[in-house]
Amino acid sequence: MNWIRRLPPLFFIGLLPVVILLGLWADSIGYRTRWERWGKDSSLQVVAIAARVFVIRIDARTWEPEGHERYIYMGPHPGETAAFGRLKFREKMPGKMLSADWFPAVERNEQVIRFGGQVYEQRAQVLPFWLILVCYLPLWLGLAWWQARRRRKRIEAELTGT
Repeated sequence: MNWIRRLPPLFFIGLLPVVILLGLWADSIGYRTRWERWGKDSSLQVVAIAARVFVIRIDARTWEPEGHERYIYMGPHPGETAAFGRLKFREKMPGKMLSADWFPAVERNEQVIRFGGQVYEQRAQVLPFWLILVCYLPLWLGLAWWQARRRRKRIEAELTGT
């Protein structure tokens, strides 16, 4: 247990996001967690589902007869008063919407939806959890190693009296 005390504080601070990401990853197979923020003419949604994180932006506008575009009001939803959007945890998914593959590929989607005189432009970036962890782990462990090395050098300098 003495080896745990020698680990740098940055190691334990960085461990929390890893535990949260692993929990969200496992939870996203059967449930959906989402955060959404509605603006005057657009929305931003972050959805964790099927081992993926979807970052979705929707812009809405109408087309005037002369061809000029005019943005329309999209939100907020009735009853939404949160200044930072709305967060919903563990929404049960009816059946399998997406494949439950634990290691999906990176995707990027763009759609234009025309409904009546309105046009909705939807852009989505889909990041799998494994990619987020692969990008985060080297950064976190590298910084923890650097902090441990600095602490060790400082302690050695204090012991030698220099």
